[in-house]
Amino acid sequence: MRVTGGIFSDEACLAGQIYVDCNGNSVKDREELGIPGVRLYLENGTWIVSDEQGKYSHCGLRPRTHVLKVDARTLPRKSRLVTSSAQNVGDAHSLFIDAKKGMLHRADFIEGSCSATVIEQVKARQAQGANVSVQTEPEQPALKFESKYGAQARPRQQGTDGANQPMARTRH
Repeated sequence: MRVTGGIFSDEACLAGQIYVDCNGNSVKDREELGIPGVRLYLENGTWIVSDEQGKYSHCGLRPRTHVLKVDARTLPRKSRLVTSSAQNVGDAHSLFIDAKKGMLHRADFIEGSCSATVIEQVKARQAQGANVSVQTEPEQPALKFESKYGAQARPRQQGTDGANQPMARTRH
């Protein structure tokens, strides 16, 4: 007998949903709407799109820390995401995913305004059913990944002086 996949896999999966949380309890209740057609990116450029219920999933993650980021241009106009967990690290548009071999990781995003404008757009997207596609809303900022490990304002200095330094005089 040969067993593969699941907990015996070298890869991980993520699953989640993006939804409108009208009562602010950070849990998707029956009456709350999932947001279809939202594009989410992993740090390597892989992207997934939420289905007609706002759900998404992706398998094949290498066992390490990943970043999942919502493409704000694909959210309904006037949307306001709110942090849902410590995984947001202060940015409601992204989540850190600590992928472990063979594990399924949950990654949810929450729209917290519950405004009539957002609800109307979500219902229009849901009416498209399985034909929902990525929709880019006008006037949304471009997607950006920012890293604290990027270029530093002042590069680190080597432990030795450069060859162009004047020689120090010795004391006699």
